[in-house]
Amino acid sequence: MPEYLGKDVRKIIRVGGSAAVTLPKEYLEAHSLKLGDKMELNFNHILNIEPVNRAEIRKKLGKEGAR
Repeated sequence: MPEYLGKDVRKIIRVGGSAAVTLPKEYLEAHSLKLGDKMELNFNHILNIEPVNRAEIRKKLGKEGAR
């Protein structure tokens, strides 16, 4: 498990007709994330956001051999 990177408060911002929350640069760098990468969101009264790599996406979609 990666080291604890911290806790932060972020503002909800408008992006076109949608809303967004930015991710800290330290988090992006620690997980080698870049613009356009996929993130999985799980939510109810708590929001959990995790990076998803291409292999995981193919597995979840049942396309193990697809590229």
